[in-house]
Amino acid sequence: MSDKYRKVISIAEKKNPELLRDFLHSDFIYVSEFGLLTAEEFIEDIKKSIETGWKLVEPKCLYENETSLVWEHVSNGDLVTHVQLWKDGKLWREMVNRNV
Repeated sequence: MSDKYRKVISIAEKKNPELLRDFLHSDFIYVSEFGLLTAEEFIEDIKKSIETGWKLVEPKCLYENETSLVWEHVSNGDLVTHVQLWKDGKLWREMVNRNV
């Protein structure tokens, strides 16, 4: 298991999106199916997911190097793949694909 992946999984397992603030880049953007989210919108979106019962199921690191992380997990029976780009040691961009 690698550094970035450990960080991401640790925060997901703790179910505390406020922990994201320290590792999101100041220019962070999340690409969702419906548009772009800022860091604040992203954190609020995760809070809502946790409140409605979201759980981290079968997480798996697919690839990691110094500037990127690709990982997946199962959510409500669907495979969810995260593609993350990192800059200055922080999460800079994230895009998610839900294979429904």
